[in-house]
Amino acid sequence: MVGQTVSFQVKNTKGAQPTTAHWTFGDGAQADGVTASHAWTKKGSYVISATATMPDGTVQPPVSVTLIVAPIPQVTLTVSAPGGGTVTGGGINCPGACSLTVDKGTKVTLTEAPGPYYNFAGWGGACTGGATTCALTLDADKQASVAYTDTAPPEDCIPYDPSKLFLINKGAAGYTLAEDTGGGQAMWMDTLANVDDANNALSVARGFNLQCFVGRSTEPEKWRTQYWKGGAGQAGPVTNEDCIAYDPSNLTLVQVNDSTGTWWSLRDGGSYLEAYNTQSDGVRGLRVLQQHSQECFIGRDNTMPDRVGYIFDYFR
Repeated sequence: MVGQTVSFQVKNTKGAQPTTAHWTFGDGAQADGVTASHAWTKKGSYVISATATMPDGTVQPPVSVTLIVAPIPQVTLTVSAPGGGTVTGGGINCPGACSLTVDKGTKVTLTEAPGPYYNFAGWGGACTGGATTCALTLDADKQASVAYTDTAPPEDCIPYDPSKLFLINKGAAGYTLAEDTGGGQAMWMDTLANVDDANNALSVARGFNLQCFVGRSTEPEKWRTQYWKGGAGQAGPVTNEDCIAYDPSNLTLVQVNDSTGTWWSLRDGGSYLEAYNTQSDGVRGLRVLQQHSQECFIGRDNTMPDRVGYIFDYFR
């Protein structure tokens, strides 16, 4: 096998033994001595020749043997793509390059790195323990994995039946998007300033079956984010749609200390997208926006006294 050392010895089966010999190994290498050893760097068929010298100085005709050198067996390391971080090392750069085929016996050290607001939770498969690195000898095909825990709080979602949504005309107070929950009861979901905004909001909500919030219990409303999920998984058509595009891979959560206190700003570069009064809400908001690339609004231009309370937001 390639890289494996093979030993040779020249002997006389009748009479005196050789005092030395000259060896050739078929790959350009040579050696002298009664014994010799050699390792080949490439697979193939090689003729090994030995020319012996006897005690009286007589040089014997060369004798030879053919040796087949086999390739080193290949083995594969596969890393399960981690959610919340990366694994690198030895040619692995996962997610992305998550498998590696190498010579059997190759040593590889994997290193994990959690993403922002994730915590390392341990290795799995061929890797064990809680150290940042995992050293492996690839003597066979192996699989490794890594787990991360998200520091974002659980999602806060309210289920509803999109087929039972309707609008309530509240006169000067606008229109309320609601779900008919039966028995003459309704669950109020959002309020819009006019009938056009209300119909657009109704179209969006019918594409989902969960109304979700970040910071639902916080006041004022500027600290909250509303989003929709489940159901068909896509907002219905909206007339004159008002959306802001952003790069989900470029989002950062920045702590701000100003005259209002400490709060967290969710940004795409220099663009301010959302604001939260706790870091945990900020992390949940970050996770929501990372799943989309546009933040959209209905009623952003409304003129109601409580203008913010009449803006309906969703993501695409």
